Amino acid sequence: MRQRYDGIKLLESNDMVFGHYVEESMKYIDSFDSSKEFNDVNEVIEAYNVHQLLSHKHLKVEFVTEYASKIKVLMPIVAKFFKSISDDNFIKICDEVAIGYVDEFWILFDKFKVYEQISEEKFAEYINNPHTTLHYILKQKRIVEHYDDVLADCLRNSDQTAEIIIHNHMEKQGNRNKCYLPNSLMPSEYEGILRKYVHSIHPGLGSLRVIEMFQSTSECPVSDKLRLEARKRQKEMLKDGSVTVFNSHMGVGVSFRDVAELVTVENTPEGHLFIYDRQWLKQNLDYPTLLNNFIYMFGFVDMEFRSVFPSISSKLGVFERVMGVKGIKEYQTGSSFTFYYMKTSADMHGYIEELERNNIRFEDIIKWFFEDYLVEEFNIKGFSFATSSKDSSYLEMCRNLASEMDGVLKQYRLYAENGEIDRELLEMSSRPVEFELLPSLRTEKYGYVNSDDIRQEMFYLFSDQCLLSYVERIGEKYECLHDLLLNEELRLSDYTRQDELYQINWLIQRNTLCVEDGLLKLNPSRAFILKDLYEHEVICLDYYPSYMKSLLSEMKSVGDICITNTFLSVPESDYLNYVLNKSQYSNGMDLRNRYIHSTYSANEEIHKRDYIELMKIMVLIVIKINEELCKK
Repeated sequence: MRQRYDGIKLLESNDMVFGHYVEESMKYIDSFDSSKEFNDVNEVIEAYNVHQLLSHKHLKVEFVTEYASKIKVLMPIVAKFFKSISDDNFIKICDEVAIGYVDEFWILFDKFKVYEQISEEKFAEYINNPHTTLHYILKQKRIVEHYDDVLADCLRNSDQTAEIIIHNHMEKQGNRNKCYLPNSLMPSEYEGILRKYVHSIHPGLGSLRVIEMFQSTSECPVSDKLRLEARKRQKEMLKDGSVTVFNSHMGVGVSFRDVAELVTVENTPEGHLFIYDRQWLKQNLDYPTLLNNFIYMFGFVDMEFRSVFPSISSKLGVFERVMGVKGIKEYQTGSSFTFYYMKTSADMHGYIEELERNNIRFEDIIKWFFEDYLVEEFNIKGFSFATSSKDSSYLEMCRNLASEMDGVLKQYRLYAENGEIDRELLEMSSRPVEFELLPSLRTEKYGYVNSDDIRQEMFYLFSDQCLLSYVERIGEKYECLHDLLLNEELRLSDYTRQDELYQINWLIQRNTLCVEDGLLKLNPSRAFILKDLYEHEVICLDYYPSYMKSLLSEMKSVGDICITNTFLSVPESDYLNYVLNKSQYSNGMDLRNRYIHSTYSANEEIHKRDYIELMKIMVLIVIKINEELCKK
């Protein structure tokens, strides 16, 4: 077992304890003893970390300059030690590296080309020890290239290899560095390695799920047979109790009752219960109001007509972002997504049943929208929607709805491109519907983040992982800098650490903050735009007041935001691809393809659930088309 060493770590500037290690590095170099002999590999790595921290690009120039001469003594010490490593002491030194310094050891091993001093035999002896953590070594390209055959032989037999392949080719990388695999290990060998892992004693349940969901590529070919074996292995593990699974169940219920308010919410032992006024609904059964209920009562979209269905990265908790094994093409969800998914599904299900009690079939409302409302309100002819028969099974209803959804979107595309729906041209078209390419009727509809600077501003202002929200005299009262500035009087002198001062001054240079009468203030317009982008990943330009338009134009001209004219926003088209097919996401629900290509389940309850999800998307399409035409 590796020893521990309580030394200075090398971290990125956005890490919560970056400033602490900068301060520790200052103390280290200020009291540095130049006569000290460095024989401990961990002391040498710590000296390297101090050098890197005190020359970090995110520290103020004056601050870096102040320590530039002091830290010059450190790198010769590091170089001398690593140049002294040979076959005689290599394994002993490797074993002495502390658990928190393994990554830096191999970075320095690569940096000083120590691999030129270590024979293949000695390197093979070390890496074939089952306790050697291979992925740290595989992060260094030149080491992998130098020991190509040796590493390939090791990986063919190591229990770590399958997880490395999964991490490299199947998982979302996030902030984790990708490994380099030796060229001698061929992609055609991966399946055998992965199969051995699937049938091993303790495979990871998350890794099995990623294998099952993975779409085969030339870089990592995976057969359908192996994917099926991974699925069955998961079921075996769950059935025999060899793995414990903790499910976070978020109960959401919907009820229609005679109550005083249009919408009330009760917290019950089972979860959140949303109660809608039945009498109000009975008094307002006209079709326009019944559709508007999805906006104003159920909240399927916000006041800028952005759907609440998609998963938004800012709504993921810190553990949801980093924990677990995630496929490289997986649609990432969290508790916020799950809540809205369950609530909107319960709303849709309950609403359809409540309308049936009032002798209204919901598909008739959709048909009315396309075939009557669009003609009467906008003089647009040519849209059609064929309802399923009243005695249809849920399987038949799903098949029909999946097909009609495609048809409606193709009709809309024709109208957007040509100003009319030519039925003969529609019948000639075999182009598939690509949700992300459907055009808007407006030239500038959506705005998105387009620069790393904007992303950094949003992190500093809104992330609960940024330490700028903490100042000593106020304490840990606020989750982010934005909330701190809105509620407290803050001065530049409240920040004493150099890295934090750099970040605050950078925000001032970006005109996100300013100093007025000695107090730090937000630029309200810029902060509003950034908050909107952070919380929704997209902004809708038509809903911004005129006094903000010049700022938006300026942000566009300098490349901070980009403007598009698509029917759906990126989060919305991503969501539709997740629910309806598997073209973009390996864990897609594939509802459209399942029913169009007859690969559906034999379970009628599943068909009923799928019908609700398909109808939710149909309602969203109705809302988005109506908004386009109203704005036009």
